[in-house]
Amino acid sequence: MASRAAIIGFGAAAEKTHAPAYLKRSDIEIAACVEPSPDRREAFLRLWPWARVFESTEDLVGSGLSLDFVDVATPPAHHEAAVLPALDAGWNVLCEKPLAPNRSAWEALEGAARRSGKNLLTIHNWAYAPHWLKVREVLDSGVLGAARHVQIRCLRTRPSSSATGSWRSSADLGWGGVSVDHGWHSFYLIRRCLGSELEDASFSLESASPDAVDESASVFLRCENGKTGFVYLTWRASIRLNAAVVDAERGVIEVKDGAVEVRLRDSDLRHFDFKEKLSAGSSHPEWFSTMIDDYLPALAGGKTAAAAENLAESRFCSAALGRVLGAPYRDAAAPEVLAR
Repeated sequence: MASRAAIIGFGAAAEKTHAPAYLKRSDIEIAACVEPSPDRREAFLRLWPWARVFESTEDLVGSGLSLDFVDVATPPAHHEAAVLPALDAGWNVLCEKPLAPNRSAWEALEGAARRSGKNLLTIHNWAYAPHWLKVREVLDSGVLGAARHVQIRCLRTRPSSSATGSWRSSADLGWGGVSVDHGWHSFYLIRRCLGSELEDASFSLESASPDAVDESASVFLRCENGKTGFVYLTWRASIRLNAAVVDAERGVIEVKDGAVEVRLRDSDLRHFDFKEKLSAGSSHPEWFSTMIDDYLPALAGGKTAAAAENLAESRFCSAALGRVLGAPYRDAAAPEVLAR
């Protein structure tokens, strides 16, 4: 039987990444959408004309619909307002990154999930890119020993576009700039490679003005057992590029946008090519679908190793992000924009 789901917030992320993946699957039925914008509701109904649409999460909760999970695809400032009612309604939750702006906000959401007995997962789709799956495969094989340091670069010429305006450049809607948008991806990739908890983080941010969100960020992560990570992110680059180096006990893995190279100490180079670069586009529905393969048992209510790992990664990311943002969670009401 297919799992029944609703999408909360039908913006660019939902339309270009989530929807194409769901439409190709027979094991998930999209039954409803929450979206305050009439134009965005129409965009959803063009894909699922038989589904129900609602203007608010409260209306969805009060509808009596039977759902297995909700997919929260709103800008970050609206995550909590969608996640908590969904958990209270007895639904599992899949939420876009970043789940929470700091560790205390994460603990509130995790506590709500634990009390409800439901699963709360964050969309960590970059971990399911073929390049990063190859990195995971090599590390899991043990041939290189344990990873000790991970360095990630993500270069962009501008922020990704959204369906309802540039919320990524709004501190009220997006919590921060490139450190939030691409930082979360980098943090969970580092956590997945190192398998260690965060101890501390130091950072340097650059923005166009004191009141603007950061457009470039350098973040150093110090983790347990002497392991470390470094991230450089920018929206000011002249080209799009993704690159990474994983330093392990007996060798190095290098991610070169369109390839992965593995070099063991005193051994030949192993080279793996991929048909698409990591920096090619911003949607990647195929990565999302591979991620869903891993998450679906938990979204149907099961307690799985994938769900436990995802929760550990979101805890790590929220702690790192809280260090970078350096401010308490915003309590001010955010503008009424649900679509990412």
